[in-house]
This record gives sequence, C-alpha cells and structure tokens, in this order.
Amino acid sequence: MLTAITREVSASINNCELSFHARKPIDVAKAIAQHKAYQDCLAELGVQIVSLPAELDLPDSVFVEDAAVVVDEVAVIPIMGAPARRPEARSLANALSRYRPIKFLREPATLDGGDVLRIGRTLFVGLSQRTNREGRCNRSRLRPAFISRVRAHTLATTPSSSIEPGSMRSDFAAFNSWTFLTKSQPQQTRC
Repeated sequence: MLTAITREVSASINNCELSFHARKPIDVAKAIAQHKAYQDCLAELGVQIVSLPAELDLPDSVFVEDAAVVVDEVAVIPIMGAPARRPEARSLANALSRYRPIKFLREPATLDGGDVLRIGRTLFVGLSQRTNREGRCNRSRLRPAFISRVRAHTLATTPSSSIEPGSMRSDFAAFNSWTFLTKSQPQQTRC
C-alpha cells in the first residue's frame, strides 16, 4: 500500500515565503478545505494518509515535498534555501524515519524538494534561488542504488517574460519516463 505523508494547513499560511508572485491574501478556510479534498482523493485511490499536525510557526509547512526528497530506498532531508523554512524538516524527518532510512544534506548545500523531479530512475535537479550548486550536485546523498543518475539543470526565464522561474516542479510535468512538458527551456549544466 502506498503511503502519503501530509501536513495540515497552518493558520499562518498568509505569512508564507514568496519569491515569484505578488502577495495576495490566502483564504485559510478554503485552503484547509482544498487540502482535505486532496487527502480524500488520495485515500479514495487506496493511499494510506499519515497526516501531521499543522505547525503554526511554520506557514509553508503544508508543502512537505519541499522539505524532503523521497525515493524507494531513502529519504533525503535537505537544507532548505529559505532559512525560515528549515525547521519544517525536523518533524517530517521523524515521520519519514518510520518508512525510510534518512540522509541529511550538509552545508553549504541548499536544496528544496520542489526543485527535484523524478522521471523513472533519473532525478532532475534544478538550480534556483533555493537550490544551490552544492545541493543539486550532491550525488552521494541524492543517488541511492535505485536512482540511476542525477541530472543538473538550470531553469531559464522565458523570452517573453522577465519573471524568474519557480521551482523545478513548477516548470516541469512528467507524463512518463521519456516525455515531459516544460514552460521554459532547461539548460543541462555540469556540476
């Protein structure tokens, strides 16, 4: 049975980190209802839900995928690029340790899970404001036996926009192990 670890929406979500969008008020009740619908959908698909409590002092903590990179064999706990978000990893690492061995990135590496996209047995890791070169090139932590390779990519701004790109998973969607959709041209880079 698949297991999904989620976290309830923090009442302080309006204080979340923003890098790429103008701040607009978030309807907390609506966010809670949407998150509940997400959990219900997963449960209807047969996924076991492990729901962690909201963390009032961590407005972004509902986005658990940013605080860990989980593959079949291991969970990697990164040093998140936004210092205010780093405490999110503690309780998530504790919850994940029941299901996977845990590895921790070390400074100076920073990496947000949102900058990691898994397609088949390949991890694509984007360079962003929150994932630095050391984080994306830390293959010893990111590449357990299950992962055949780690590919480093830089996300480019689109020619028609001066808006900075978001996280890797905001720019890419995988359909299968050989097809993905992107809103910007990835540039493969060396570590």
